[in-house]
Amino acid sequence: AGIARSRCVVDNVVRCRPPSNGLSKHCPAAYESCREGTRMLLAQVRPNLVITFGNEPLQVICDISGVLSWRGSVLWSERYQCKVLACLHPSFISRGNWKLHRTTLGDLKRAAREAQFPELHAHVECFVLWPSVNQIENLCDRLIADNATVSIDIEIDQGAIVYLALAWSAHDALSVPFVKLTAPDVSEMYFTNNELTQVWSALDRLFRSSCVKVFHNGTDFDIPWLEQFGWQVVPPIHDTLHIHHILQSELPHSLAFVASTFTELSYWKYLGRSTAVAEDNEK
Repeated sequence: AGIARSRCVVDNVVRCRPPSNGLSKHCPAAYESCREGTRMLLAQVRPNLVITFGNEPLQVICDISGVLSWRGSVLWSERYQCKVLACLHPSFISRGNWKLHRTTLGDLKRAAREAQFPELHAHVECFVLWPSVNQIENLCDRLIADNATVSIDIEIDQGAIVYLALAWSAHDALSVPFVKLTAPDVSEMYFTNNELTQVWSALDRLFRSSCVKVFHNGTDFDIPWLEQFGWQVVPPIHDTLHIHHILQSELPHSLAFVASTFTELSYWKYLGRSTAVAEDNEK
């Protein structure tokens, strides 16, 4: 992975063995008793990057859990004021999870790159979340004129498409909101009927164009929903879920996992939840 052992300091967030090795049972007390030692070590070493192997150090350093989802993410620890990369524990790999060996190696290669500097470089994003009709029409026409590759994703609620997102680069995206929340559990239409007709027509032109359309599970989910609402999505179509099943059939295939291995994005599925606890059983 390009990480020299001589440039690393290895430590445990729990520095004594709990009774019967029952770490999970004794974690809260063990964490608290060892926090000062962790703080002193980080203050002394001042590392550019801390790699947390497994759930326990991720919980202690970043106050979050769910390492299977957070692995590969570059984070910032407010508690210890340091940059962190979450990683699976080597013992987890060796105990029947060898399929994740290359994924972990990729995470460590990212760690080697991140260890060159202490700052957390934010992912540059240019997202338009509440566009006008003109913005949607102009974007669709531009993508068609450029014969661009465009990623498409939809969100469904109560049998209707509530959001439709278009992305045409690693940094640029536009969300088409068909509804907006005006109060908790209260929503209204974002467009007027006339505006909705214009938006529908602009998206229809895009879906019928020769642009490459990229989906994740589009064949079985997104495209049938789009067709149900009157749009026709014509080839060329790429489905990254199917491609990932073919190329790396042994690995998880969720959008979050695929994005974590092929992009620089950190885990984002927790957004909108009350806590930053990840779901480790996500498929």
